[in-house]
Amino acid sequence: MKKIFVRFSILVGVAALGFGIYKYYSYQLGLAMQYCYKIVNAKILSAKKDNITIQLFLKIQNKSSFALNLKGYDLNVFLNTKKIANIKSDKPEVLANNAVSDLTLMISFNPSKFFNANFIKSLLLFFLIDKSKIVIDIQGSFQAKMNFIGINLPVNMSLTLEEIMASSSNASAEKKKTKCNL
Repeated sequence: MKKIFVRFSILVGVAALGFGIYKYYSYQLGLAMQYCYKIVNAKILSAKKDNITIQLFLKIQNKSSFALNLKGYDLNVFLNTKKIANIKSDKPEVLANNAVSDLTLMISFNPSKFFNANFIKSLLLFFLIDKSKIVIDIQGSFQAKMNFIGINLPVNMSLTLEEIMASSSNASAEKKKTKCNL
């Protein structure tokens, strides 16, 4: 009888330990899915009639106690609701645990493929007069791994050119439209 009680106690202890590890890992996975991101700066690297290259600087906050190994991303970029580019990368990056990491995205597109000359003139006029009318949307996902589990981190951000320019020149503007402490 004593042997059965000892074996049963060991079995219950192992099951409780396994359940505890499962709950902790599930909690950390939930924190990883609550990541947040923000465009903090943008630079126009080149602007020609047949090619525009823009460099976007993002900050990404990983709230988990585990580092996230970013395996790549697949993002669609829209300018005033018109898809202008698809950017993909398989370059590995590490999003440090409980930290904010930097990520740079390069966007290149041929404006004449997507817009007629009148639209480009209108866009330039908006750029000079009202930066709040130029809206940049980025949608897609980051593919990541947390230890041995693969996860997709959805991306859906929308900012005006005015907001991007304000966040790159004014640190207090950086925090105004985000739900996390970036």
